[in-house]
Parts: sequence; structure tokens; C-alpha cells
Amino acid sequence: MNALIQVDTAGETEAGAIANLRRHADYARGAYATNTERALRADVAVFTAWCSEAGLQPLPAAPDTLVLFIDAMGAIKALATIRRYVSSIATFHRAARVANPAETSEVKLALKRPHRE
Repeated sequence: MNALIQVDTAGETEAGAIANLRRHADYARGAYATNTERALRADVAVFTAWCSEAGLQPLPAAPDTLVLFIDAMGAIKALATIRRYVSSIATFHRAARVANPAETSEVKLALKRPHRE
């Protein structure tokens, strides 16, 4: 995952983000273990389905969207699973070359809350 480069692309269109994802998929082919690729796809699918149900945009996701997702998953998933989801969502955003909500203080604090409960 170190091969992923985050680029600030304010104003990037949805089509541009999708093109970036396709380009990334070509570059990443064979770079990850099959189980890693499967987990990334599954985790992003969980997030995008949740966003769709909530009427929120998954890409680029606002930090508040990711915080709401973390809180919702906290009620039904283990903390380790939530952390994996956030890692996969971060990878998804880096691959699309859009702002990564997982790097914000709001999201980092949301991930700390379950430890305190």
C-alpha cells in the first residue's frame, strides 16, 4: 500500500476519480495478495452500500460521513473490523487521488471513542 500516492486534486470530477481508480487497478495488478484485494473490495462495498442507504457520497467522502459510518459500525462490528474498514476506505481515496477523510482529526477521534466505552 506504500505504492499509493496521495495527490491533492481539489475539484477533481467524479469521472476523473473513476479514471484514477481504473489506472490504479492496472498499476496494482499483482501487487497485493488475493486475500488483500478481496478484503479491500469487500470493505469498500460495505462502505459504499452504507453511504447509499444513508444518502451520503462515498467518494470523496466527507470526514463527517466517515465518522457517522464508524459510529454506525461501532454498534455492530468489532473495533478491529472498523479499523480495517477505515484503512480500506483510505486506500480507496488515495487510489482515486481525492482528499482522504481518514487522515482528519475527526475520524481519528471517532476511532478512539470505542476504546473509552
